[in-house]
Amino acid sequence: FDPAAGEWQACGRMNTPRAGARIVTMGDHFMAAVGGCDDVFGRAEILATIELFDVRDGRWSVLGAQLSTPRTTAAVAPLDE
Repeated sequence: FDPAAGEWQACGRMNTPRAGARIVTMGDHFMAAVGGCDDVFGRAEILATIELFDVRDGRWSVLGAQLSTPRTTAAVAPLDE
């Protein structure tokens, strides 16, 4: 969302489409999509992966670290460094 223009803008595609992921901002340049569900032809697979969006280059990348247990619709919150 561009608050100056008051408009939504498309960004890069995620590596894995996911529903039920939770998004958390991380500083001024990053957002993390945590967990979620990849519903493929009605067979839902709960995801343990985390994707990081860099607003500077508009790209998503998969983090090497994963959730210890796959989750969908989990609560997420940023923590201080």
